[in-house]
Amino acid sequence: MGLKITIKIDTSHLNNLIHAAPGIDADICDLVSQDIQYGAQQRAAVDTGAMRDSIERATAGGFFSVISLAEYSSFV
Repeated sequence: MGLKITIKIDTSHLNNLIHAAPGIDADICDLVSQDIQYGAQQRAAVDTGAMRDSIERATAGGFFSVISLAEYSSFV
């Protein structure tokens, strides 16, 4: 039994930028996901560091996800 938390970010203002510079959406996703991953790792509670170290990111096709693989993350 896991708890899933979904955060949606309105990127409608980025559409003009994406259309003006093809291929930049991948760069934007990479930079934004890095920033969110870093912030999540900085705010993670640290006892052994397992939860902080389990925070990962993935980008594909202009979308990204940042997740924590530690099963207890949603409770902390």
